[in-house]
Amino acid sequence: MFVVVVRVPAGLQTQPSEARLYNGPWDAVRKIWAQRGLAGIFKGQVATFGRESLGYASYFLCYETLMQREMSAKGIKREEVHATHAVLYGAAAGYAVSASTFPVFLGHPPAPPFVAVAVAVANSRFD
Repeated sequence: MFVVVVRVPAGLQTQPSEARLYNGPWDAVRKIWAQRGLAGIFKGQVATFGRESLGYASYFLCYETLMQREMSAKGIKREEVHATHAVLYGAAAGYAVSASTFPVFLGHPPAPPFVAVAVAVANSRFD
C-alpha cells in the first residue's frame, strides 16, 4: 500500500478547499479504485521501481567497494572490519543513494536557491 500512503495524502493536500474531490484517504482510495481500478491505485510504480532500483544498486556498489577496499588493504575478513567503519561506509552509501536518485531533472534543471536569493538582493531597496 505504498502508493496509497504517498499518493492519497498528496492528492488530498493539492485539491482546492471549496470543491473537494476527496473527503479523506479512504474516500480517495474508493473513488480512484472505482474510476481506474488497480491500475489507478498503483499508478507511477514503474517509475518508482526504476528509481529505487538505481538507488539500491548504488548503495550496494558504494558499500561493497568501501568494504572490499578496507579488507584488501588490511588483509582482513569481513567479520574483522571495525563496526564504526561499517557504519560510516553505510552512511557514505546512503549519500550515494541520494546522489544517484535525487537529481533527476526532466527538461531544464531548476535554478539553485542562491540564484533566487541573489536576484532578490539585487532587486531589493536597501541600497
